[in-house]
Amino acid sequence: MRIAIEGCCHGEMTRVFRQVLKLHRKTPIDLLIILGDFQSIRTPKDLHSMSVPPKFRRMGDFTHYYHDDIPPVQLPFLTLVIGGNHESMRHLLQLPFGGWLCPNVYYMGYSNVIWYKGLRIGGLSGVYYNRDTHTSRPTWQELEEKGWARHVRSLYHVRDVDTGPLFALSSSNELGIDLMLSHDWPTGVTNQEYGDTKGLLRLKPYFAKEVAQGCLGSPINWSLLTHLKPSWWLSAHLHVRYRATIRHAKQDNPEAIDLDLDLEETSPSQDTTTSQDNKKENTNTSLKTEFLALDKCLPGRRWLEVIDIQPRNHKDPRISALDPSRLYVDPEFLWGLRHNQELRTCMDQSLEITQNDNCLSSELCASRAAFVAQKWEHPDTLALPPCTHGIHRRERWQTENFQATFLNPEKEKQDAENKLEKVKEDAELVIKEEIQDASRSDIR
Repeated sequence: MRIAIEGCCHGEMTRVFRQVLKLHRKTPIDLLIILGDFQSIRTPKDLHSMSVPPKFRRMGDFTHYYHDDIPPVQLPFLTLVIGGNHESMRHLLQLPFGGWLCPNVYYMGYSNVIWYKGLRIGGLSGVYYNRDTHTSRPTWQELEEKGWARHVRSLYHVRDVDTGPLFALSSSNELGIDLMLSHDWPTGVTNQEYGDTKGLLRLKPYFAKEVAQGCLGSPINWSLLTHLKPSWWLSAHLHVRYRATIRHAKQDNPEAIDLDLDLEETSPSQDTTTSQDNKKENTNTSLKTEFLALDKCLPGRRWLEVIDIQPRNHKDPRISALDPSRLYVDPEFLWGLRHNQELRTCMDQSLEITQNDNCLSSELCASRAAFVAQKWEHPDTLALPPCTHGIHRRERWQTENFQATFLNPEKEKQDAENKLEKVKEDAELVIKEEIQDASRSDIR
């Protein structure tokens, strides 16, 4: 698959789409990914929920894609978006689990893992700020009533409720993660202990202190990277293009990590294609993660790149059975999301998810395995709603539908009971018909 990657959008949706469309006409592209600061501003009221100085606030292009029946530029393929730290939170707060922002543009919510065309794609919106990790976000209604100004920056900060379902993913899952998306960089990718960062510091000398202290970026993202070992990790935020290759040791020694760093010169207008050897590797052998960060959408900056990737699981019958035109929520992530819901409703601290897969109890691991196996038997139950006309303007419905469809065990139980009852009724009907047929035969 050929995937176009864009760094920080900053409201320049039409410019991004036009450039990607040029590349697509030369060699077809299957998917566009935008790594945050998308700025989905629908109306002037949304501007007050965005962390930008008032003199720099502007509507941007998104409003035309949201309201107009014929947008300025139409891409013939899907766009996936994660959130950054300059977003219209009055809009995105209504879609915590993700949803359609406008026709053919899907937002991944605070965190997510989805399937698309055989790719298993993870996403984490926002940026790291330690003080807010364990706090809760105010509700949309509270912010509408009391004002957005006080919380306009903290809303972007990653919470443990966002990362819990990601850490609940099994590190030994044979399906693996193809692409992991975050706005913030994982801290380890610039650690001087692992490689030469002179090229980066030559472009961004004011990063030197944080790089030296090993605190540039998000430590949570680094923990996720070493836990999930995705084929690719894609980020933006720091407004510079940067490459790294993280080599993971065998699973019995997950702490041994090696980085090969590389800063290549390219033009954002070029079709810069990065290829990867995607031969399926045994989970007990070494794996590597290709890290790529891109700049923001400005002339002369390196904000757009195309990568070639073959899904790890393209031959897996479970994956090949999925409709390539649809999005599917990942069952393992869904299990973790449900687990978070239990924490929030029952406050049962004994079920707390830690940042280490091995720390999950045997009961939780068994629960996860059973849930995932059951879901893969009926993959249609994992399908997300298609992008029907006007669905993007029904934000509340999208969230309520997600909760009712995926986070309601009682509904699922009732559906299963209804199916079982239907099977019983059908069986009884067959038996009754057989008895009637036998009676007719006896009469004859």
